[in-house]
Amino acid sequence: PLVHKSDCRQDVTQKPQTWPFGLMSVNLMPHQLGFVLLGVVQAVLPDARQALPISVKRSEASMFNRSGLRWNPTHYGPDWSDGGSCVEDEQEIRGSDPAYMVDGKRTSDPPYFCTKRCSSDSDCPQDKPAGATGSPFCDYAFTNPLCVLFCSADSDCADGALCFSTAPGYKMTSWCAYDPPLNCYNIKTITGYWEQIGSSPGPQKVTFTIGVTQTTSEMNMETWGQKVGVKLNGGFAADSGGGPTGGAEVSGEISREFSTQWTSTFQMATTSTRETDLPAGVVWQWKFRINDPCSSPLASKMDYQLTPNAKMPPCCLPGYQQDIKNPWGKCIDGPRLCDDSMTQEVVV
Repeated sequence: PLVHKSDCRQDVTQKPQTWPFGLMSVNLMPHQLGFVLLGVVQAVLPDARQALPISVKRSEASMFNRSGLRWNPTHYGPDWSDGGSCVEDEQEIRGSDPAYMVDGKRTSDPPYFCTKRCSSDSDCPQDKPAGATGSPFCDYAFTNPLCVLFCSADSDCADGALCFSTAPGYKMTSWCAYDPPLNCYNIKTITGYWEQIGSSPGPQKVTFTIGVTQTTSEMNMETWGQKVGVKLNGGFAADSGGGPTGGAEVSGEISREFSTQWTSTFQMATTSTRETDLPAGVVWQWKFRINDPCSSPLASKMDYQLTPNAKMPPCCLPGYQQDIKNPWGKCIDGPRLCDDSMTQEVVV
């Protein structure tokens, strides 16, 4: 062992030499070359169990997300790609395929999650999304240690999140994260339209469906309905019956009013029916078609109109007729959804 600089040989003088490395060259002492070569070998031949690769999508988590919302109510929530926005001290992280698995199979899409760097479990926030039972901990399996929620099954995670684990060859761990193509709570689009549900030349008895149909049975409807309401608040498309080509976009105060009026319907766990006596004519019911990764549910309630024939659908959004008894008349607000050439005789 050397205990003093005098123990070192003083008669050896070395000068840096130029060593070629690909398209560049560097000046190194001969004894330094070994450390460089060792680093190259380690980069080419990594350890048998690698750290999980990740990428920071956006570090400025205080930005508004695409829905105009601020941050998630808790840590460990979804990022903007899944309808959320990481809280102020988190980063949006995306995993790198193919290091991740769900239900024992490699995922086709890498997970997304909100997290923060850590050095111990005490650095990790203890709040977590509603429905999550996993414990927060500092996970050293990643390239940089990150705060995550531990899980052993999807049921340990919040609604819409999945329990991810590592693929063979990587450091073993499991944590809650989000995969947008598999997240039924990731609402993509909402379209409202008038649908013909009956007709008769004389008095008729019509049955209306109230609630949501064609949903996935495993979903928590209270959470799902809240997500739909948030999406609706930001705007929706309105299909027209011969009106503007491709329909019309509805936003602003109108979409906010619809969100307030419809969220409780979106949250209904079961559907109900209501029978109503109506006079002769064609019966139309307003419906919302919701597009999520798992299904295409339809939502409806007691918003209906009566017209003389199937070529003359209502012209306004439900409740936005100037005269509620005249479905082809002027609209007090919002887009006009019909072909006025078909209704000229009755427009007032």
